[in-house]
Amino acid sequence: MPTELLIGKVFHYDDEKGVAYLELSGELLDGQVLRFKDPDGDFYVTVRDMHITGQIINYAELDDFVAIPVDHKLHEQDEVFVQY
Repeated sequence: MPTELLIGKVFHYDDEKGVAYLELSGELLDGQVLRFKDPDGDFYVTVRDMHITGQIINYAELDDFVAIPVDHKLHEQDEVFVQY
């Protein structure tokens, strides 16, 4: 079983665009697997497309606000974990 670390939370979800906006409490790298802890069930996504203010990035750190596309409805305050 992979080790997980709380990496942040969803501060906004745009249903029309299918984008989750995350407030990070640690670093996040392109290619890492995230688990969203949602009341409707857990959801996993591999980070492949991450943005800060419209710029594509490969790395984000503590207190960054990033946008990533997701194909599952999320809720504000859903916790986000990164798997190692």
